[in-house]
Amino acid sequence: MNTPPKSVLVLAVAILAVGIVVFVWKATYRPEPVYKGKALTHWAQQYGSNNWRAGGREAAAEAQLAIQQIGTNGVPFLLDLIRTKESPTKTKLRNLLPPSWHTRLRLNDKGDEIRRTGAHGLAALGTNAPAAVPYLIQIASSHSEDDGRYIAAFTLRAMGHAAEPAIPFLVQCLTNRMETIRDEAALALGYLRLRHEIVVPALTDYLNAVIAAKAFGWEFQDAVASLSEFGTNATPAVPALLGLLNHSDAKVRSQVTNALALIDRGGDWTYRGPRR
Repeated sequence: MNTPPKSVLVLAVAILAVGIVVFVWKATYRPEPVYKGKALTHWAQQYGSNNWRAGGREAAAEAQLAIQQIGTNGVPFLLDLIRTKESPTKTKLRNLLPPSWHTRLRLNDKGDEIRRTGAHGLAALGTNAPAAVPYLIQIASSHSEDDGRYIAAFTLRAMGHAAEPAIPFLVQCLTNRMETIRDEAALALGYLRLRHEIVVPALTDYLNAVIAAKAFGWEFQDAVASLSEFGTNATPAVPALLGLLNHSDAKVRSQVTNALALIDRGGDWTYRGPRR
């Protein structure tokens, strides 16, 4: 009995695996909401592409209005996008098949783009989607990929005051092993400016940890900025800041000087998009 060539076996396995992927996709597919003939993902991508860039305000506003018209009906779909994980089957197929086949069979990993689309959609809903918060906490705690946990943390920050119930979780995130998650938590807590009695001591501990690690980049900058948002309630952080007034880096000295001034009167919040 003749044994089929190895290439034929590989192709058969590939076809079977692709069939399984399609079956699973159809079984778990959630209908996508549409507004004015355009899918929610279109509007979320338009919002994300424009909201944090100069000159994008009009396009971002149009997309945000569309997403808000879809409303909370779009929340489950957007959460599913953020939950996206790399498919083990696709990973194996990429290792089996020539690179020239990857695009044709849709085997390339686009999880990071998909997750960001979901995050931008929820950011556009903002305070209109508080029901998403517990699910985002769960994703930020248990997603199997670092980027998935980071994007969930970013989304909590991007949703503004809808994230208030997440404050205890965000405080916990200040000691996360990932610097991007620590930073997102600090930014979110500074933006909310709530529960100063628990948030300021936690941010102060975070600042001291950043100083001890000599991480005088964006983590330090954002820790200081977030503390500044609490005005006079941030006085427990003043001793740590005073100790840096003679720092060798002029940028650090400037950040500290500005923070000390802002602690006296509160500060103006500057919002930005995901770090990566």
